[in-house]
Amino acid sequence: MKFIKILFIVLTGILLHSCSAEDELPTSGENSFFARLNGKKYIPKNFTHFPSGTQYGLNAYKRDGAWIINVDNRSDKNIYILIESVEQPGNYLIQNVDLEYPNQIPRERPTSVIIGDWNSIFYVTKEEENNEYIKITDVQDSLLIGEFQKITLTDPENPSNKVHITDGRFNINLTTLNKP
Repeated sequence: MKFIKILFIVLTGILLHSCSAEDELPTSGENSFFARLNGKKYIPKNFTHFPSGTQYGLNAYKRDGAWIINVDNRSDKNIYILIESVEQPGNYLIQNVDLEYPNQIPRERPTSVIIGDWNSIFYVTKEEENNEYIKITDVQDSLLIGEFQKITLTDPENPSNKVHITDGRFNINLTTLNKP
């Protein structure tokens, strides 16, 4: 009987030790994006499908001084980040996204974030009472490194429905992104 009690205590201790809070997000890495969406990890995931091959979970490009980052973690939601007129390190204010047409990502938009898929927009940034920023720590021709503490997004069809992206970090190098 004493053996069973000791075995029970040891096994309980092992189980309790293995039940810890969610793992910490990684802190660095080239061509990486790490964040939490409503407190849960949101990390890009690649996948392969026939016949077109690998679909990358992290994509980025530059257009007229703006950086566009698309993060797909194979859930039903992608995160699209646009940072307008990036020329030097600094804080870039998150601004309103005005939808010209329902469920269509506008062609021109300020520094903003959208959550959606290829067909629909689920959440957009709206200016908050407490300003929210994306902090760019390094920018070069093909390199963008930055972070953000919190970005609040609102359902355009139900403004009381909000989601939060927190603890965000990204490191994009266009010369090596998605290269084998």
